[in-house]
Amino acid sequence: WEKLTPPNIIYDRKDAGKIALFAEKCSRPFLWLRFIRREIIESPSKLRLEESLDLGEDQVFQFLCFPRAQKVVFLDKRFYWYRWTNKGSIMWKYSKMKTEKFKKHLEIVKIIFKNWQSLGYSDPYGNLVSWMVDFLYPNLISFPDFQRHIFSKEIIKIMNNYDQAIFMCSESVMEMGKNIEIWADETIYPKDIIKEDIDKLMDDVNNKEKQILAVLNSKAFKLGKLLTPKKKRLNINNVLPKQ
Repeated sequence: WEKLTPPNIIYDRKDAGKIALFAEKCSRPFLWLRFIRREIIESPSKLRLEESLDLGEDQVFQFLCFPRAQKVVFLDKRFYWYRWTNKGSIMWKYSKMKTEKFKKHLEIVKIIFKNWQSLGYSDPYGNLVSWMVDFLYPNLISFPDFQRHIFSKEIIKIMNNYDQAIFMCSESVMEMGKNIEIWADETIYPKDIIKEDIDKLMDDVNNKEKQILAVLNSKAFKLGKLLTPKKKRLNINNVLPKQ
């Protein structure tokens, strides 16, 4: 709701684009609700969508073009209806794949950090790392301990590679940033605790596989298969546990 309900406001002072990018939640992540002057995209160098991404390429693009803008105008009028729950959309696809979606988010962060560094965009107030923490944290906390540990280590590694650090965070996200540092710490999350989490997950997987096999071997399933036209039958290979 916040991202699709912009205020009526104009940014036209120094660093207008950067300020608007971080000050307004509706500045991200969607690109389809923008009108952008061509010269912003073409000069001083050409900006194009990151074709290696199938999720978040619009957010990456905005992190590149917003800092170039000398004036940004937000309007509270709605001109477009966007249905993100469409089953054919990429967003719907990744909403069902939590781990893969988070890996995509890490890739988005990495590309944005890399481009800001290569383009020489300054960030004296730590807005970029604050955005990163706010962007990743809500999904990060939903993972089990061992996975949270692995992802937190990756986050710290990305920051170190691009001269970013948790201490640069704004006060509003500092506690979340410190939690990421804690979760990445090997001394706090030793390997034996991580192994316990993995063992529990493997038990859950094995139980699910047994349930799947029980259904596939049941008389009700076999009868249903006979009564279902071939074109509409479930492809069993897609649900069988992998050996």
